[in-house]
Amino acid sequence: MKHTWKKAAAGLLAMALVVGAAPANVGTGEFLGGTAITANAAEYSGEVNVSQLEKGDIISVSAEYLEGGYTLTLKAGGYSDHSGDISDSDITLSDYDFWDGSFMDFNNGNRYSPYFNGESAEGWLVDSIDHNARTFTLTGYTEPDGDAVALTGDAVDYIYYNSKASQLVTAKINADKCYQAYPDDKKWEDGSWYVVTEDTVFEKRIIIEGNVHLILSDGAKLTAKKGIEVNAGTQLDIYAQSEEDSAGQLFAGTTDGRNSIMDRSPENAAIGGSAHSSNGTINIHGGIIKAASNAGAAAICGGQDSPCGTVNIYGGDVTASVKDANYSASFGGGYRDKGGTVNVLGGTVTAYNQNQDSVPTWNVAEGASIKAGGSENDAVDVEAVGNQYYLHIELPVNVFDTTLETGKTYKQTASKDGKYYTRFVFVKPKSDIEGKNKATFTAHYNGTDYSFETTSYYTGMTSNEISYTPDSEESVLFVVTITSSSDISADLTCDIAFE
Repeated sequence: MKHTWKKAAAGLLAMALVVGAAPANVGTGEFLGGTAITANAAEYSGEVNVSQLEKGDIISVSAEYLEGGYTLTLKAGGYSDHSGDISDSDITLSDYDFWDGSFMDFNNGNRYSPYFNGESAEGWLVDSIDHNARTFTLTGYTEPDGDAVALTGDAVDYIYYNSKASQLVTAKINADKCYQAYPDDKKWEDGSWYVVTEDTVFEKRIIIEGNVHLILSDGAKLTAKKGIEVNAGTQLDIYAQSEEDSAGQLFAGTTDGRNSIMDRSPENAAIGGSAHSSNGTINIHGGIIKAASNAGAAAICGGQDSPCGTVNIYGGDVTASVKDANYSASFGGGYRDKGGTVNVLGGTVTAYNQNQDSVPTWNVAEGASIKAGGSENDAVDVEAVGNQYYLHIELPVNVFDTTLETGKTYKQTASKDGKYYTRFVFVKPKSDIEGKNKATFTAHYNGTDYSFETTSYYTGMTSNEISYTPDSEESVLFVVTITSSSDISADLTCDIAFE
């Protein structure tokens, strides 16, 4: 019998079963939490057609026309009313007109203008949009000020977590592709690399746009007095040059490494979301990181009244503290908002005043260390760091391995822009496919079966920058991703057969 099996490259190529292809790096839930989905931004300064907008796009105040028929939500803190007052709550407009960059609500006669960080903004940022439901969400947006200073000289060394090797490795980037972290830069631009080469103090809040990389040089310290804003839809990767005590440092929202100097209003995370925004993806590969917030926002993760997004800690010494644990968490959501995931694959994590109502899901790899005071926890090694402050980790903590057990089926769920993704990963011995020519996935939902055939298998997969392999070289992976317009994951099942 002729065999037609194809060995796919290590890594994950998601296959669609119902609607369309899912992003390759989607994944939350039973397997490992977090998503890593971004969109390319476009800027509109003339006529605007809502049906063309995508998340991350910018509408300038000079725009003249905006197509109706959509329900619009303006984000709290991102707009002002006709009297100039900045609202602290979202508002939804179903009957509105648009001109000169502002929205007139015909239901109450009010006019709303864009605001950003307490100041009049230059335009609107598309925070989310669902063309099927004909809804979209906007918040105020302002372009960066200041010019970044390019580095000169040799290549810059840094250490990062290599997901394929599942370990920290050393890499280089040419100096002419990097910028000096410069205090007059209000925003750090998408795709850029910033390097801290000497002790540097930012008086203003650093705003992350898109995907930004930060290298902390050995012996150098970056102090961001008002923190670093990593809102939903953005990503910050932090690297060091060594794993020694001389590794570069980042102090966010604090000057002494422990006590917060963040403003009470707006209540922003020290590293993470602004007020009323969850954080995007924060990847910490190394360095000595100390973050402290005030009351309503987390030190690392979500802003005021907002859940935690995703944090991946691969190495370094990371400490987070919040002034008042009655209102938020050192790691997690702002003011009792949960959600999100903290994945600890290495390094040491210390949390002071961890609010038990705001904790995210903790996934802790074997060998990583969490330092804390408080009650015993049989899922992780909890080490006392004092008798006054406590770390609370909601049980159960998911202590995970990066090997997938032969014979098991793993299930992941995620959502983006109104679409829901359910991925099934089948770990099968090679003996199951000997003499067979194809595999058939069959998904079962609400009395209906959906089938999809494949001749491809995988020897490994990557999800959320973490690599997984079967527990045996004699086993392989079969992967299918099911896309749906509603969350059907709880009732959706899938099996696989070979023929």
